[in-house]
Order: sequence, then structure tokens, then C-alpha cells
Amino acid sequence: MDQQRQQSHPHLAALRFATLKNLASSGSSADQTLNRLAELLSQSKLRGTFQLRLLREGKMEGASVHSVAFGSTKAKASTKRSKPTVELITTPETWAEIASGRTAPHDAFLGGRMRVRGDVRVAQLMLKHLAGSEGLTSVCRQEEQ
Repeated sequence: MDQQRQQSHPHLAALRFATLKNLASSGSSADQTLNRLAELLSQSKLRGTFQLRLLREGKMEGASVHSVAFGSTKAKASTKRSKPTVELITTPETWAEIASGRTAPHDAFLGGRMRVRGDVRVAQLMLKHLAGSEGLTSVCRQEEQ
């Protein structure tokens, strides 16, 4: 369990959240993990754009932006800035933990290490499809396991 989550949200301390399937291979770049994410999502009916904003030294200024369209048979990663369906804002270290399945996205979010922008419903559906472990894919619905 994420210690930051336990301190900031003690009522959620007993919940176990799902981690992602491993999107990373040894030395994977952000774009490679996003291509894998889009590849896995191509099997779903979800459509949209996912954007990952990796903070530099914890700040938005100078952050790198990585984007991928999902839901088509051909995933396309780019660094083009657009209005994404879902955007995650985090550090490269936290993204590496999430992409490798070591940290649940909810734990990073509740621990203050990640922010989410855009369509939260689509983000939850993405997580449900990408879940690589048993656990909750939503904070609001405890019946999802």
C-alpha cells in the first residue's frame, strides 16, 4: 500500500487498487509505453487521445508531452500538443512505476504524485481494460473488483 495514500486518505487505506499490465520493457521510453498502451486499448471499443505530461523537476515548465491516439488499429504516438481525451500529469519516475505495474494509478493519484485531466469516465474505462492485477478500478464503486 502506498504510504502517502494512507496518510492523506485514511478511509481508503484498506482498499486495494488495480495496477496496469506491464507496458514497459527494459529501457522503454515514454513513447514506447504509450504505443503499448494504445495497442492494448485497440482491443477495446474506447476511442480517444491519451496524453502524458512528464514534469521536469516537479514543475510544468519544461515538461515533456507525449500523446497517443487509441482505439484504432494503428496507434500513433507523437509529441504534438492537442486537447486529449485523458491527460496524466506526473514525474518520469512515477510514470515508470505505473507503466511497469509496480504502482497502481489510483495510489499515485491519491498520494498526490499524479493528476488527471479530461474525461475521468474514459480514464476509468481505460484502467479497467488495462488492469493487470485484481483490485478496484474506481474509487467510487466498491463493487468493482
